[in-house]
Amino acid sequence: MDKNVRNEQKPSDLQDKNKGVIGRIKKIFLQVMDVIAEAFSAIVVSIFG
Repeated sequence: MDKNVRNEQKPSDLQDKNKGVIGRIKKIFLQVMDVIAEAFSAIVVSIFG
């Protein structure tokens, strides 16, 4: 019984870890995109403004 329970828990643990990693990557990606957008708009304003 214990072995079966452990085998069932491992995939779910891996899925949770993967979800956490993907969530972090998405957050970092969105933050980077925000920074790039702000920098790009600042450059455009400095050139054309």
